[in-house]
Amino acid sequence: MCKLRLLSILIFFGVLACQEVKDIPSGFESHFGPEEDLPVQGFFLDTSSADRAPGDSIPGKELFSVLTPLMREEIELYMDSLGLSCFAGKRLHLDSTLEAYQVYLKYNWYQQQLLLVKDLQQGQWVDHLTVALFYGGEGGQIAQESWLWKEAGQVKLLQWNSNHGLIPEGGEMVEYQDKASRFVCLEGRQFETCTQADSAGLAARFPMQWKW
Repeated sequence: MCKLRLLSILIFFGVLACQEVKDIPSGFESHFGPEEDLPVQGFFLDTSSADRAPGDSIPGKELFSVLTPLMREEIELYMDSLGLSCFAGKRLHLDSTLEAYQVYLKYNWYQQQLLLVKDLQQGQWVDHLTVALFYGGEGGQIAQESWLWKEAGQVKLLQWNSNHGLIPEGGEMVEYQDKASRFVCLEGRQFETCTQADSAGLAARFPMQWKW
């Protein structure tokens, strides 16, 4: 009887151990902290040294493992570059079935921040979105920043884009810069361009932080 009871106890704790191991994320997801609620989240360009790591370093092969071929094609930076650095950011709760992983990509002075969306029920990576970006050369540069928030149960994003550079005018090189914005909403499992009735008010509430 004692042997049976001892065997039952060992089996019980063995099952618990297996469950605990199973719940520990591996690979790509293991570099991120606990899921965070989404009140308001800004994605801004890092103006400090490009060598500063925002979070845990992610090996390139682990990032590649969650990117579909389409995701790779649409990412601005050269994913096969030996100098590319990848870092983990936040893990955000979008709704009961979706969460987003913030990834920092850096290559010299190029910067990009991605949100990779995972369907928790299907266990699949279903969408991605660039939320911050800086690239260009001496003749011109492009900067992008974003705000993400939830309103009336819907996840929304305001994406800012700004261009800066020099153009010839009257025999001289003249500096120019412009700025535009667009709204993106989470529809089902993917982000889609949308319109907002109070676009001017939201733009004032969520301004672009980057200054040339």
